[in-house]
Amino acid sequence: MTIRSLFAILLCLSTAAPALAQSFEVTESRFRFDPHENGFGPLPLKLWNPTSAPPPRDIALYFSGFIDPNSGCTTTANGNLFEENPPAINNDADYVDHMTGLGQDNAVSWSPKCPSNGRWGSSFATTSLSKKGTSGIGLYTHTGPQKDGTVAFFQPRYKSTDPKAAGATQNSAKADLPSANIQGLYANFPTATKGKMLPFSSPCTGPDCDDRIRLRAWADQSVATVANSAQSQTQQKMAMVLVNLASSSMKNGVQVQSRLEITPYTLCAGINCGSDKVNASFDGATQVYFVGGPMKSGGSATILTIENESTPVWESYGMSTLNRPFDTTRFHYEISWKNFKETLRLMTKMACKREPALGCVVPTKANPYANVEKAFGAGWDVPTNWALRVVRFGQEVANPAWDNKAKPSTAYIGGNLSLFQVDAITSRR
Repeated sequence: MTIRSLFAILLCLSTAAPALAQSFEVTESRFRFDPHENGFGPLPLKLWNPTSAPPPRDIALYFSGFIDPNSGCTTTANGNLFEENPPAINNDADYVDHMTGLGQDNAVSWSPKCPSNGRWGSSFATTSLSKKGTSGIGLYTHTGPQKDGTVAFFQPRYKSTDPKAAGATQNSAKADLPSANIQGLYANFPTATKGKMLPFSSPCTGPDCDDRIRLRAWADQSVATVANSAQSQTQQKMAMVLVNLASSSMKNGVQVQSRLEITPYTLCAGINCGSDKVNASFDGATQVYFVGGPMKSGGSATILTIENESTPVWESYGMSTLNRPFDTTRFHYEISWKNFKETLRLMTKMACKREPALGCVVPTKANPYANVEKAFGAGWDVPTNWALRVVRFGQEVANPAWDNKAKPSTAYIGGNLSLFQVDAITSRR
């Protein structure tokens, strides 16, 4: 499973509330989200259409899924597909607390809602500044039947080759991406709207600077509940998107930049979890490069392998990826400039095989980075050219059998983020 960036419907927290301006902070050397420190609280909601409006300045919630064509829901009716304060959630604070681990004494929630028949979805997001419990952002992502046997109208997306996709309204530009059969829920922090955070900008003199210049990320998360069937997988993640500010190109009349999404998993439960495998992908249409995988502990590295060449992507110094619910836990990883460059090289190698238009050449021992500029632009090898574009907290549930006629399966995950920080550092190692 991978987190993708192609979603048609986005929810962002409105800039109308004064407290929202401090929902997170960005400086050249730091990104920080701390709900207690920044006065983060119940926030209003507005819809944002990325094709016709500028990016939001503050936290944006992304619901990725589709409208089940058998649900009786249509999008032709007037009204929003997502709304604030679903009654079943608002009237049951204990349920929300149980599913996300967030205190609900000062909270606001959002959920999918069908505009044509008024039915609510099972998944929801909540924000809280609690005096009695944990504060932060809570997500609950549910696929398949609910406890009463009913199935919510908002479910994982189909592959376009699946006959069930006929008539399905899918909120993604491409249904055959790896996220087919997945429902996702994400809280994005668009850091570029508040400043320019340069994760490899820490000054360094002396030997071994390629290894000592580092990006350090750490987050406090919990998972309150998780359930899987024989065919499903659930994940919770901490992610970031980086871009080379020195380079951009025109594509179909639009200025674009190649983006590298780095996504360590804090939880992976269900089928195909428990291995050290790192997932890597490339979308030539959007110039998105993705690498994601598990975290280890004790300074151990997570290894990316492309065609028999390997490099560490990140080193983990906090808790390793878990496969069961857990209370608030610190996850911490670091990426050295040396390993970042090698990651770019291997991701370029993968793209060269899939995208002839890049015009790649055969690298030599004298110049192993010969093609990286073709993928990530001029100036890719200057540490201070790289900027943090987005920080993301997310969940994904892969459940291909959610609508199986003989035995539909249920899979879900609920958890929260109570702190997230990214620093540019110079290690003493």
